[in-house]
Amino acid sequence: MNTIPVYQGKQTVYLDQNMLDMFVKFGLGEFGEMLAREYQVVYSDETLKEIKRSVGYENKFLDVLNQLRAFHLKVCLDENFQPTGKATITERDSYQAFDEYNSSEPVYECIYKSIMLNIQKIYGGLSDHTFEDIKDSQIDAYDELHNFILKNIDDLKTQSPDLAVQLEAQADEMKKSCQMHCLRAQGLLLKTLVIPSGGRV
Repeated sequence: MNTIPVYQGKQTVYLDQNMLDMFVKFGLGEFGEMLAREYQVVYSDETLKEIKRSVGYENKFLDVLNQLRAFHLKVCLDENFQPTGKATITERDSYQAFDEYNSSEPVYECIYKSIMLNIQKIYGGLSDHTFEDIKDSQIDAYDELHNFILKNIDDLKTQSPDLAVQLEAQADEMKKSCQMHCLRAQGLLLKTLVIPSGGRV
């Protein structure tokens, strides 16, 4: 059962980094105040990624998001990390969202790098790695993600035990699906390659 309510607030507006940079330099002004008053400003993980790159100015950008009373928008992905066409919008302090992003980014970066290993191999890279090695690396990355998700679910067990059980089941199903995906991908790639006699790919 989907327990997340459908957003029914004000019309949303997504501000790119150039607009946020302008507010950091010159303040909200009448335009920024109008946006905060008449619209629901949202920001994404991509916004937080850009803020992380603005070394020394992170707090200024986060303060602007709070002044705009911005909500955090996150795109929902399926078990293969493809967009589902859905997203969540959450009211939260931008500093909290930024801290969470910084703690989770290494896990998702690991997933992304593991996905790219097949492409590197196909185009002649990773000569010291077989497809079996790559498959094992990808499964390890998904295991790390699974453990990360379970660690975050632990925080829900006191307040929402039923939801925690549901999310744990979904996380376990995602892990199984990802492992099967890695095995299928390896099989398909091997079928498309001509393996020399006694060769190693």
